[in-house]
Amino acid sequence: MQYRYCHSLKKNISEISLGTWGLDKYMWGKSDEKEVYKTFEAARTLGINFIDTAQAYKGVERLIGSIIKELNWYDVIIATKIPPKIYFNNSVKASQAYPAEYIISQTEKSLISLGLEQIPLLQLHTWNSEWFGEKEWIYTLLDLKKEGKIGAIGLSLVDHMASSGIEIIKSGSIDFIQVMYNLFDQSAKDKLLDVCFKNSVSVIARSVLYEGFFSGKMDLNYQFNDDDWRKKYFKGTYFETCLERLEVIYSDGISPNKIASYAISFALSHPSITTAVLGMRSVKHVWENVRVSDSILLSPMELKKIRKYHWLTV
Repeated sequence: MQYRYCHSLKKNISEISLGTWGLDKYMWGKSDEKEVYKTFEAARTLGINFIDTAQAYKGVERLIGSIIKELNWYDVIIATKIPPKIYFNNSVKASQAYPAEYIISQTEKSLISLGLEQIPLLQLHTWNSEWFGEKEWIYTLLDLKKEGKIGAIGLSLVDHMASSGIEIIKSGSIDFIQVMYNLFDQSAKDKLLDVCFKNSVSVIARSVLYEGFFSGKMDLNYQFNDDDWRKKYFKGTYFETCLERLEVIYSDGISPNKIASYAISFALSHPSITTAVLGMRSVKHVWENVRVSDSILLSPMELKKIRKYHWLTV
């Protein structure tokens, strides 16, 4: 496992981090509890030191809390997220989505669920660039940081809207940005990642395998389970469109059994990326993903060539 330095936490973070959305049974279906425990154990053994979760992942914070207690894995860096108080849309103000008392109460809730005295990284699960002029939310988070309740402040950007985080990053108010970054959506590379680098803001790359689309398993015959949220997400012609785009990658010599490692290498090849968060529900997934961290990253020439795979944006 290779590591990248995080300025705000003054720690090295593993290039591969453990994503836990897949443990939400209401979104992805049930998981084998014994296998989940073994997955966490393997992650620790193989050098992963960063776990990403969220309050919105039902029951997952408590599950993580119980596992790290059993493993005595208290030096792991846990990042969680607070959902907005009300349904998020462009007309909602920050003071409505994240009022001060709500942020404080939800922070306490996560501390209890995770069994921690401090949350290493607390993120807002949504962000609207129109909120930049509002100050209550950031003052509240800064106060929590001073009190030692949280170690760092982060924002999780809305899918395909990488540029929405640029102003707040330049302000010097936050420590982390989480952004979609994959072969289909490379928009973060246009400006956001360079701004993060210049302002010492750490970057969590998410959806690196695009909800499993770069797993090498997707084809016209693939069937999602009824309790898998992707059944609705990839419905209709969108699934076929994604497959057509995937075939373009395959036609360049990237075979289905190599697409996952290729997609991870793409994300890690940008120096601004601190860690790639990957959903892992088995020991096999951990071994396969961690191995990529020790492989050779893509060259500038290769990165320029694969820009043609980019198409998901707003």
